[in-house]
Amino acid sequence: MKNGNLFLGMAAMAAMSLSVASCTNEDMQDIQNADGRTPIALVSSVNNSRSANAGLQEAQLAKDMNVGVFVNNGEAGLIENGNNNRLAADGAGALVGGNAMYYPIDGSAVSIYAYAPYSDGWALGENTFTVSADQSTDEGYLASDLLYGTPDNNSITSSANPVSIHFKHKLSKLKLNFDMGETEVNLQGATVSVVNTLPAITLNLQDGTLGTASGAAANIKAAVFGADAAEFQASAVIVPQTIAANTEFVEVTVGTDTYKAELASEVNFEEGKVYTYTVKFDKKGEDVTVALVPATTLDGWGDGDEGSIDAKLAYGVGDYMTSDGKFIKNSEIETHADKDKVVAVIFSTEVCDDDRNDGYNAYAVSMSDFGSKGWIFDDDIEEGCPDFVSALKNLDGRTKTNTILKSNAYAELGDQQGSSFVNYSNYKNSNPVSSSVSSDWFTPSFGQMVQIWNNLGQAGIDEKTVVVEDNNETPMYQSNETEVLANINSYSQKAKGKDIVPDEFSRCYATVTENEPKNKFWCFQTKVTVEGSEYAWSFGKNPGKTSKNRNILPCVAVTLPEEALQGE
Repeated sequence: MKNGNLFLGMAAMAAMSLSVASCTNEDMQDIQNADGRTPIALVSSVNNSRSANAGLQEAQLAKDMNVGVFVNNGEAGLIENGNNNRLAADGAGALVGGNAMYYPIDGSAVSIYAYAPYSDGWALGENTFTVSADQSTDEGYLASDLLYGTPDNNSITSSANPVSIHFKHKLSKLKLNFDMGETEVNLQGATVSVVNTLPAITLNLQDGTLGTASGAAANIKAAVFGADAAEFQASAVIVPQTIAANTEFVEVTVGTDTYKAELASEVNFEEGKVYTYTVKFDKKGEDVTVALVPATTLDGWGDGDEGSIDAKLAYGVGDYMTSDGKFIKNSEIETHADKDKVVAVIFSTEVCDDDRNDGYNAYAVSMSDFGSKGWIFDDDIEEGCPDFVSALKNLDGRTKTNTILKSNAYAELGDQQGSSFVNYSNYKNSNPVSSSVSSDWFTPSFGQMVQIWNNLGQAGIDEKTVVVEDNNETPMYQSNETEVLANINSYSQKAKGKDIVPDEFSRCYATVTENEPKNKFWCFQTKVTVEGSEYAWSFGKNPGKTSKNRNILPCVAVTLPEEALQGE
């Protein structure tokens, strides 16, 4: 088991605004090479402003931490011994050992790139890093905490002064606390694991950029508590990645019993950030349940920016919104006094920039669809999305709906405006929403429809989904996965006793994401027949705008209120 100092003290390790350790000019002159070349000396220290523990690596890199260093001399390339030179932290601020490196004799400037932990074979370019599967020990944790550093001004000329390297954490840190509630579960001897995370990622040592998380989903052992343990905390480092709502994320094994906790909403784990969760045990009759309760704020891991995160929200994907602006947990809906007031279910806590800037942090989809509608007009409104990836990323349904309503083409419809699917004047009379917590109803973009299919239906649509891009007359993608529709419908069945997306006959669900040519748009369809074969659902970009036999899944942008957040 990791000692108590490691759990939170690691946050100090390399956020690392690294200040200069003391080393006098006389010291440097004493070790100057006989031919007059000046040696390159490197130092580091740790910003401990967010350290939660005074023990481990409070002010410096851990003693004997191995660091890889590259020193490049412009077009001349790497200097002698400047190709992945292996140095070590002395625990007092200096990086020592390795092979001696010297500034160029012609006085030209060098650039310095460093990383830790050291890996044999790394190059000054893109390299693959994999976190340890066992981080329950100091060694396993340190081996997973990828650091990257350069001088603040990375054009260094010969000097007797040591060069200060500014390191930053490149991955994401998890901190787990435990609340046992009224259960009799004893964590002494328990093993805690973080599960279902991708373990690998690339780091470009020239610019410090990360690639995309990769590898097969794996488990990380975060802690093994002693048989006589009295305090229970765990921590682990994971690769930055997005993990879907309802994914099992933490496992606690006590003897022969294993307790599993899911993420309540989709979380985009970012580099240099610390995510704190309480693993909350609860007793439901004879059963013990476990839930993950996120902290209300996201901490910067040293130099990481502070800010709020979607994971902090007490309400998330699968929870409900009522007509008077209240929210109800999915687990409470069946017996809740306001069940009859439910108008929408939350389907995403990932929102576009425009919606976030207007104070919204989630999207919800109506319990009642909107039928027999169409564009009516085929005028171009905005730039279209001719390819799947650009359409997938389109989340601006609210903005686009408002743009259509304000357009000349819409104004020219006159009496036909009521037939347009962007007109919600009558719809909102029977489906009221509170302006204190949500926007007006809007027609979703294609990306928001994908969020509904993914986050409510578990469809797994992403950039790697194989589609037929040039299909402008038939679906680009079709699926026989009837359980996806059943999963979506389970939310409306639970609250309203009906389906959101009935599958007994074909329906075309329109979006405001235009295709090119502009007389067509992106959509989803249920009960699809393609060349004699029937599929449960599909998506594509082929429906014509002016047809009126379209269905809409109206959505709202939501602000989850401050008092709804779970405190410490």
